[in-house]
Amino acid sequence: MDLKKMAGVIRNRLGMISAIVVVCCLAAGLFTHYMIEPKYEASVKVIVNKTSDAGITLDDVSVNVLLTKTYLELARTGAVMGTVASEHPEYGMDSEELMEMVKFTASENTQVITIAARDSSYEQAATIVNAVAMSLQAKAAEVMKEDNITILEQASLDKRPQPVTPNLILNTVIAFVLSLAVAIAIAFLQEHLDETIRDEETAKDILGIPSLAVVGRIDPVKSRKKTSARKVGDGVYATANQ
Repeated sequence: MDLKKMAGVIRNRLGMISAIVVVCCLAAGLFTHYMIEPKYEASVKVIVNKTSDAGITLDDVSVNVLLTKTYLELARTGAVMGTVASEHPEYGMDSEELMEMVKFTASENTQVITIAARDSSYEQAATIVNAVAMSLQAKAAEVMKEDNITILEQASLDKRPQPVTPNLILNTVIAFVLSLAVAIAIAFLQEHLDETIRDEETAKDILGIPSLAVVGRIDPVKSRKKTSARKVGDGVYATANQ
């Protein structure tokens, strides 16, 4: 099937394709808005800042970068999360659930660790990451025997951020693309299964013989008008002959 025929198939079934796309996009938007619980994200930044008495040197920075990786591993252990879970029973989560909820990231060759959590309540997420940051700070001082971690910025409880999930626009766009692909596939499937001969070229392709004549398409509205006009003319002519 060449591009011209493909375009003709889409044009002939454009109404069906449009209906499928509109219904799917509306369904995706309504489902996203009303059925998916929104999630909010809160984050805390801490810095590893072991320094010498002579001030910060290049060696100090290199050591701090290496320590950052160590503290990342420490933060992901039950030693930190277990303390948070035991000190805050109001969260209703154990250390394993907290480890699944809280994410720790550090950009390459930096001393900053970002602690982030998502929850249906922003206040809950904010209090959890603040508690985790303080627990990490205390546990690092206990294990390393030095106070190397400083909390740069705690999560504010006064914020009213927008939810990070679900993304209404993204879900609608995905629904549009998928529904359009499915609708076009259905259109071509219907065309493949439809054995109706609509034009001279199709008849020639199927039968393998040329057409002797072609009957043009008759507009039923115009045909009725012509028939009515003819009947009126006949009536006048008959009256005149009388």
